[in-house]
Amino acid sequence: MPHLVSDIRGKVAWLRLNRSERANRLTPRMDQDLAAACRDIEEDEAIEVGVLTGSGDVFCVGLDETLRTATAIREQFGPLRGVEALAALTKPIVAVLNGDAFGVGLELALACDLRLAVSDAHFGLPQVNEDLIPFGGGTQRLPRIVGPAKALEMILTGQPIETDEAYRVGLVNEVVPKDALPARIDEVLSGLLGKG
Repeated sequence: MPHLVSDIRGKVAWLRLNRSERANRLTPRMDQDLAAACRDIEEDEAIEVGVLTGSGDVFCVGLDETLRTATAIREQFGPLRGVEALAALTKPIVAVLNGDAFGVGLELALACDLRLAVSDAHFGLPQVNEDLIPFGGGTQRLPRIVGPAKALEMILTGQPIETDEAYRVGLVNEVVPKDALPARIDEVLSGLLGKG
């Protein structure tokens, strides 16, 4: 079973992190596949909008758990091509945060244009707790979205925030009850289609 599932539904490209048994932690292969999927979305003129979500009850809680040191991460990943490919897309991308987003998971969400979150999700950049810094654009994108004070607090302390606070500071655009999420996604996508 692929760890990144790509599904084209009409004019919408759905990308799903598919490693729920490991909380959708990003592997080097998933990162490469995500970058390739973004290239396909960009090149396919029939696709107008993209969606990124996770399998199960978690969006993504960071990198593969076997990568514990900066050296190991550098050797296995290099730059995070998937995050940068998301950010470079000229078509709108919606992050559907079906659960917690930590570390690189949050950085993936920050690279998207809109973020919808379920009401019981948590968000954070806990890399400082492992003597690391966010290296997927979080140190640049988070301050632009939530402001420098809140971004510094999140980056320097590594403390997570809950969905209500994430909405208050502008990290997520909407908070949606889990059972209402599919219908709300359809509404958001309908509002984006045909605008380009």
